[in-house]
Amino acid sequence: MRSLPSGSLLRVFSRERATSIYAIESTELLQTIMNRLQAMPPSMLHLGYASMGALLFQALSDPQEPEHVEMQWAVDGPFGKLIADSLGTGKIRSSISYPKVEVSNLHEPLGAGVFQVRRYTPEQNQERYTGLIQSQGDVRVDLAHYLRQSEQRRVLLDMFIDISWDESNPKTPFRINKAYAYLIDVMPGDGADQTLGQWQDYCESLGLLSTWDIQAPNPKMAAQHILEFLAPGESKTLQYSLETELELFCPCSEERAMRALALLSANEKKYLHQDSEGKSEKLLMTCEFCGTTYHIADAG
Repeated sequence: MRSLPSGSLLRVFSRERATSIYAIESTELLQTIMNRLQAMPPSMLHLGYASMGALLFQALSDPQEPEHVEMQWAVDGPFGKLIADSLGTGKIRSSISYPKVEVSNLHEPLGAGVFQVRRYTPEQNQERYTGLIQSQGDVRVDLAHYLRQSEQRRVLLDMFIDISWDESNPKTPFRINKAYAYLIDVMPGDGADQTLGQWQDYCESLGLLSTWDIQAPNPKMAAQHILEFLAPGESKTLQYSLETELELFCPCSEERAMRALALLSANEKKYLHQDSEGKSEKLLMTCEFCGTTYHIADAG
């Protein structure tokens, strides 16, 4: 399945500071993910950060040789495994083992474990690179640490998701009000460390992304507003090298569901097709990424 475009990803290049700057607005996209997976706010924060992270990681790839990016957190916390895949520029799917788990802390950590990133070319499914680091339990920290340690990039990253209770909608009682992210990637070369230090000082002066007053009537203008915060006075010299809408994209289908069932034994299929009284019934298979349910009448 795929959703209607909802959200914006922009990339600009600052010649003055030899830096690529990325900005994301993904409020409605994450709302769609939250609704389809019926995620509670604590698990949705992890899903949202991971989703924006995968989109940013994919955008870092060479436009002439686009990559797919798969991210996975194998951790021991209450949310279980976290996955985010960017299957092309602006395309994302994500899942978490226990989206409805109830915890006392909105910002409950993921738990201890490992964070893995796999980059590959979609045409030949040829792996380009797989990296692995220890997870710190915070998606945002893991993303930045991975880029610095495994890909040797000079980066700064911040993300913000604001979720509130929506009493007017009992079916989807939680509302994502804002979902923003930025990534600053300093190009290698003479003076790169000094440039990174200047960016660090400037971003500290701006404060956390959660404190920025971003006002815009649509996702693209919100992303542009983030860029204006980061590069004031450079509007005439900034070069836009990427402008894309975001969408929830999942290649699941009934045919794929049937192929998965074909791998099971006859006894397993029979068991799955029986209700608690042993009567035959249709089998429901739900995609862990997009929440689409397939009704399988006969698995063979």
